[in-house]
Amino acid sequence: PSLTIPILTHQVRIKSLQEDVLKATEQYESFEAEMERSRASERELKEQIKGLKENVIEIEDKATDMRNMISQIEIYFENKIAAGSEDARLAKDLMMLLKMQHDERQV
Repeated sequence: PSLTIPILTHQVRIKSLQEDVLKATEQYESFEAEMERSRASERELKEQIKGLKENVIEIEDKATDMRNMISQIEIYFENKIAAGSEDARLAKDLMMLLKMQHDERQV
């Protein structure tokens, strides 16, 4: 009888500790699941950023191509104007007006 009370007390403590361990394990597993979701989100964001960077490079390349084409057209008109073509002078003036309108819209 004298050992029964301490044994029961220890059993209650053990049961309480087991419950604490179970709660801590559940919290840890929940934390691990949240960390994995965070890592997955981070990977997804990195992929999106990579895609956006690729899009920016593509747009910059297209803009460079457009600038080069405009330069070639300007050179063409300059050559025609130098050769005395009035139509080329008018076309160049029109192109400059269109370019100014485009530049104004960019601001």
